[in-house]
Amino acid sequence: GFSLEAKYVGLHAVTRDPDTFPVPCLYAQLLLDGFPENEEQPAELFFSPTDAARLQDLFAAFSRAAELNPDSDAGDDESDDDAMLGVDADEGAYDAMLGRFDA
Repeated sequence: GFSLEAKYVGLHAVTRDPDTFPVPCLYAQLLLDGFPENEEQPAELFFSPTDAARLQDLFAAFSRAAELNPDSDAGDDESDDDAMLGVDADEGAYDAMLGRFDA
């Protein structure tokens, strides 16, 4: 089997963009701080259920896990969204990146 602790998922989204992954899937960006450095360790995962109709259920499960496991620094006033996403404040680049994912 496979297990992944919610605290290591920094972002998750449904994508149907074939340039991102050949079939509709759930994209998960991993937070790897604290892991031993290993170039073979993935920084992102793509989950593609056998039954595509279950994709929204998978997204809901990831969302619920995120709700139940808030960030330890969620109360901080400073926003580091740009740093977490690895993009600068350029709105065009930010919008293009987010455009790959469903709302």
